[in-house]
Amino acid sequence: MADFKDLQLVLPLDLEQEPIYKDLVKQNWQFTFSRQTMTSVYTKRVIGLIVAQMKEEGDMRAYYQIRAADIIKETGLDKIEVYKRLRTVIYELVHVVFFFENEKEEIIIPRSLLDLTRFDNPVGYNNGVLTVAFNPTLRDIIMELAHYSKYELGIYMRFSSWYSMRLWEILYAFRDKSFVEFDIETYREWMGCGLVLSEKTGEPKFDKKGKPKYIKYPSHSDMIDRTTQEPLKEFVGTELEFNVEPVTDRSLGKGRPPIIKIRFNLMFQKYSSAEKINAWSQTSEKFKKTYERLKKYNVSDDLIVKYSKSIGQDGLNKLLHEWDLRQSPGSKNQINNPEHYCNKVIREVGEKANMKIELKL
Repeated sequence: MADFKDLQLVLPLDLEQEPIYKDLVKQNWQFTFSRQTMTSVYTKRVIGLIVAQMKEEGDMRAYYQIRAADIIKETGLDKIEVYKRLRTVIYELVHVVFFFENEKEEIIIPRSLLDLTRFDNPVGYNNGVLTVAFNPTLRDIIMELAHYSKYELGIYMRFSSWYSMRLWEILYAFRDKSFVEFDIETYREWMGCGLVLSEKTGEPKFDKKGKPKYIKYPSHSDMIDRTTQEPLKEFVGTELEFNVEPVTDRSLGKGRPPIIKIRFNLMFQKYSSAEKINAWSQTSEKFKKTYERLKKYNVSDDLIVKYSKSIGQDGLNKLLHEWDLRQSPGSKNQINNPEHYCNKVIREVGEKANMKIELKL
């Protein structure tokens, strides 16, 4: 057995591929809305950092390297504790398996998430760096980003619990709604505390009383409390701040009505324009900088809230660049009344952008 005392957390000066994390993580809905086993917060961070490195177009890399310091944010940990946490990450990733089934043709094909056959740059942890290589047969699944959610990597990485990371992924797809409801069994599956399935048949298991067995939290009420306790605190002040309530079936008439759904009331839609802008600014440094530039031209908060997402970050920056050029010293095309002109432009461009979105829908 290796002598743990000989292991040191020595961060290399450079990696073969310097990690460049995209500010926006793109999370494949197929990956988000699937049955997931409980993983540590560190494993979720690893997945987030890898997805953040993937470019909008291009092929899947043969392998990814991530510094331990990017994964483990706690300070004061000795090298043994860092090693143990990275060992947990590797163990969890190794046990992620996709099953491709065709019941009619009686075909079952398991595919591991990781490529464990590599000799060069193999999956593992070494000298302060975690190397992850995906199974090349899963390339299309990993790279299929046609339906994705976008969220800031910075806020995703600051969460302290797996439940916060997981719920952020799920709710972000519905951030423009005032509320959203999920079937309680479906929600359990998404949060890693669904039904216990038979290894032989894949069917749900039941106890002696005929009640279904769950991976964690037999009571739906306890499950709701435990999976939302940390997110309720960590989402405060963001565009996904929420309160939660169970939805019961009262049609049975007798006894305590069973919980059939879970309802998330998203508070963001009740925010004022100033509060919404503040929430966006806290979670996106890019938006904050763009907002500050827009305010130099006295663009109203109401118009920014109403049209900024449909115009897009690039669109806003393009308009700002044009205005800056017109207002530069020596320009012969000065804007005489910036407040009136710029608000008018934002409204016109925003309405055109909204029309394009509606036509696509």
